[in-house]
Amino acid sequence: MKMRSAGLSKKWIPCLCLLLGALMAPVVLAQESFPSVAPWITVTASSVEDLQVFIDEVLASAGRPEFADLLADQTKTAFQDFEGIDLRRPLAWCLVWPGDSRPGTQFVALPATDPPQLLETVMGKEVEFHWDGEHLAVIERPEIPYHMVVQEGVAWFGDRVPEIEAVARRLQPKLQPDPKRPLLAWEMDLRQIPLNQRNIWQAIWLQSLSNRLQKRDGESEVSHRWRNYWGEPLQKLAGELAEGVETVRLTLTTEEEEQQVVATLVVQCAAGSPLSRQLSQWQKSPSEWTEMAKLPDAIFAGGLRWDGLGRDRSAETEPSMARADLGWAVFGLALESRVVVFGLSGETRRWFEDLLLPAGTNSIPQSAPGRITVGPEHLWWRRWLQVPATAWITRQGDSRLWLAFGQEEVAGERLLQLSQAFPDWPSTADPSPLALRCSATWLAGVITGQRFAPNDPATSQRDVVTLQIVPSPRADQLRCEFRAPISATRHVSQALISELAALLEQRVQEME
Repeated sequence: MKMRSAGLSKKWIPCLCLLLGALMAPVVLAQESFPSVAPWITVTASSVEDLQVFIDEVLASAGRPEFADLLADQTKTAFQDFEGIDLRRPLAWCLVWPGDSRPGTQFVALPATDPPQLLETVMGKEVEFHWDGEHLAVIERPEIPYHMVVQEGVAWFGDRVPEIEAVARRLQPKLQPDPKRPLLAWEMDLRQIPLNQRNIWQAIWLQSLSNRLQKRDGESEVSHRWRNYWGEPLQKLAGELAEGVETVRLTLTTEEEEQQVVATLVVQCAAGSPLSRQLSQWQKSPSEWTEMAKLPDAIFAGGLRWDGLGRDRSAETEPSMARADLGWAVFGLALESRVVVFGLSGETRRWFEDLLLPAGTNSIPQSAPGRITVGPEHLWWRRWLQVPATAWITRQGDSRLWLAFGQEEVAGERLLQLSQAFPDWPSTADPSPLALRCSATWLAGVITGQRFAPNDPATSQRDVVTLQIVPSPRADQLRCEFRAPISATRHVSQALISELAALLEQRVQEME
């Protein structure tokens, strides 16, 4: 990504306005004492200028760079051109849990070049305040005064001075300039939330999942089994989250040379917890289908291991059947050429055989693909992928099952090609229970409901979005990495920005 030269620019972004506007709104709380001032949610940004550059790039990728200029007039009025704020240094927002069931109080940190001017920029000229010493400003507010404390060039906003100073001591290292700092970082420390409150949340999640897994009126037994196969492991996973997860960190970075956006999710589990042991087992070996994610001409492809997040295994369970693996590949941006291929092994294969073929597995051809009809209970995913009810099916020995939907001749050829090439695929170097690759053009169509003409080949590197589990140095840690070129936002951004454009143009006309 080409970075803009330093200095105050007039191209301000709407999300920055919303972010700062929301964070500046003070929260009125009672004067109870807090047992801890350790934040449980912290959001940091590398700088105002970096955020501005990133959103300008997204607007340009969406084909509407002029929006940055239109937004400038709006933000100049709202924030006085960010006077007094250092645009090149990190800023932060955090939330502290007060020890009861309420969400807590918030603190905002803004790098300051001129604290008095910054205070006027944030609070407005009509708000009364006075200085109590060189580094403390008291803002007039009914019932409880609001405060700004200046420490090491950073202006901290909050309700009570001792708490502001305590939070500042904890977070000051996160606000030091660092060229490797993520563009945005969102961190949640669940250890700061009382266990009884986490258990309440967990009970709500479990009840919601349980309700969704109940058999519905008129629902077939096959459809109910379909939902439970994926739903029951999720329910078990949700039951272990309250005590199993300690911290969650999500970062957003940019790679200038590749013009890519990289989002990294890191989940840290409590050492020795059931969730940690399960996660460690899941990460020991990759899915045999992860190579599907590398198919060059697929618009959506990947591989997944499900067993490590799922059911308990008895000692008598056959090791080869203890795994549940699934691979998939979608070909053809145009619906008339759409082909979808699934590869299944382990428990997933057995489950599909029982579900799709009541007559038994002996009817599945092994030498050449045969035709089957998939029942109406699978309509939801066939409608999402927009494939017909008929499919090609074949077995590969006693361990793998292949399914292919789409045009009869083309789908059968794809299935035969992949099933024959599968034994020769190279082994994955690093363990990866999940690997996914998709066309941003196709994904934008799914998200927005619009059909985009495939102007660029789906194999173009500027159209590829990837998601994978990356190797972690700790067994009790899960790391997911999402990569996408900035240009991949073009279709989604166009759909979202079209509504924003109408609003901005209306506001500009009103100003004129």
